[in-house]
Amino acid sequence: MTITPRPQTIDSIARAVVTQCAPDEKAHYPHLRDDFFDRGSRTPDADHPLGFGAVAVGVVTGIVLSVLHELAVGSLTEAARPWWDRSWAWILTRLGMRKAPETGPGTVLAAIPADRIDAVTKAIVAHAVRADIPEEKASLIAEAVIRELDEPGGPIDGTTGSGEH
Repeated sequence: MTITPRPQTIDSIARAVVTQCAPDEKAHYPHLRDDFFDRGSRTPDADHPLGFGAVAVGVVTGIVLSVLHELAVGSLTEAARPWWDRSWAWILTRLGMRKAPETGPGTVLAAIPADRIDAVTKAIVAHAVRADIPEEKASLIAEAVIRELDEPGGPIDGTTGSGEH
């Protein structure tokens, strides 16, 4: 019997990172994930927080899902791309000739090339810090995302993959 690695999807990576970095959010993860994609992969605005009173539920989940969505559509490290690539992409988008790819929980993510890991890590940390996550925790989240993207998925034989540590 040959065991084929499971593809690394937004869902499998996010579930693994939330389990590692915010285990208290794990029980809420499926609902938060569904809400995130129901809203079109947008983080909630002030009128639709993921929290109740002063206690936010799913902060890390929201950050991880939005970072993985941005990786899938290529916008997370936009600033790291050469200006001519960014300009061309902007022109094509404005002319309606380029549309961001649709994403969902099953969207497969590729490993990050070695020469882009630092830029992606910095972008993830910056994203998390903007969401009021302390820089130390933001770094742990970034490391977990990079590690999960780098690992091959678990086997497709009914056993748990890397997302079920």
